Amino acid sequence: MTRQLLPWFIWLTPVLFFAFQFILRLFPGNVQSELMQHFQVDATSFGVFASAYYIGYAGMQIPMAILIEKFGPKLMIASSALLCAIACWMMIWADSWPLAVFSRFLIGAGSVVGFLGTTKIISDWFSAEHHAKMIGFSFSFGLIGAVYGGKPISLMVEQTNWQEVLMLLGFVAAAIAILALLFVKIPNKPNSNKANRANIAKNKSGSLIKDLRLLFSTRALLILAIANFLMVGSLEGFADVWGTNYLSMMLGVSKADAAHLTSYIFMGMILGAPLLSYLADKSHSHIKITGLCGLMMALLMGGLILFTNHFNIMCVKIILFTVGMLSTYQVLVFVVGERLVPKHLSNIAIATLNCINMFGGSFFHSTIGLLIDYFWTGELNTAGQPLYDMQAYSSGLFIIPITALLGGLLIVFIKKEKK
Repeated sequence: MTRQLLPWFIWLTPVLFFAFQFILRLFPGNVQSELMQHFQVDATSFGVFASAYYIGYAGMQIPMAILIEKFGPKLMIASSALLCAIACWMMIWADSWPLAVFSRFLIGAGSVVGFLGTTKIISDWFSAEHHAKMIGFSFSFGLIGAVYGGKPISLMVEQTNWQEVLMLLGFVAAAIAILALLFVKIPNKPNSNKANRANIAKNKSGSLIKDLRLLFSTRALLILAIANFLMVGSLEGFADVWGTNYLSMMLGVSKADAAHLTSYIFMGMILGAPLLSYLADKSHSHIKITGLCGLMMALLMGGLILFTNHFNIMCVKIILFTVGMLSTYQVLVFVVGERLVPKHLSNIAIATLNCINMFGGSFFHSTIGLLIDYFWTGELNTAGQPLYDMQAYSSGLFIIPITALLGGLLIVFIKKEKK
């Protein structure tokens, strides 16, 4: 294989894992009713289950970044993919709800390597001038997994059952682990390896704590992190889990078709990531555009939740596609965060922002589940399970536009801090 093609060949395995983890991330939304009936749980418990993924994902952000630097991407990608496979099979054989929740936590902890491993391979194998372009391309490629994690997986569940589909996903994760062991390589850069070891030794000496103290004393960065946390509900609350059941109920369509509708958010993100980045760079208004995205998402999601049954399918697709484009404000958040701190703190600032962002997913899933149970009328189905009406779902999901509005308004304080 030529030297020009080798980096692309090595990049392929981690980016496949990155795309695949989106399928695992969206899986609960496709089998919500089945899981709740199988384990005999309510919406609050299901919200905890869905949030466990984000707790594992967020909690392992910084530790996994350090482990990748120490042990290399080959070992960490392979072991993380294998962990996802074991966790998938554990969920199938789980005889208790806490074990199922723990398996979901492990899937989140393993999935974090998808993006971190991809960025490490890009850093090791591609020249510096191509890093930003390759990360953007990898992000768009990964979102294909989110698109195919909707309707195709729902159809597979309808034709078989959720256990068989999850068993298959476990085998796919195991196959990715094997691919990583076979094809992921470490470049022969002794000077770079020495530098990495020196940085690790430096961190051990206590500078990491000093850097973190400086990071969390930057008020503008903290405000940005909180705003980002508040604005992720459209993506991590609606698109990832709760949107499929909600749209199926409100529009009277099958779960497979509802999952296809929610995938329009991810389709919008594929276009939105390069478009928002271009507009922000051209206008030098990263902060202003980020705040505007929050306000527009609040308007669109509020309108969708309040008037869903007044929209036709095409209108819903347009709204969700636009929400997806706006959701890529997160790319701008990383750019702004990098500029708010000294250069040597840029990487850890991005990891911290992403960590808090994923904790937002945990917050939204848990809170939406609690609110749906709070507004539940008390009606039960024939199996004795809670029967949630449209009002309960709408009331629970309305926290998404409320927090998006607060997050967009909070961006104003960042502009004041910068001045």
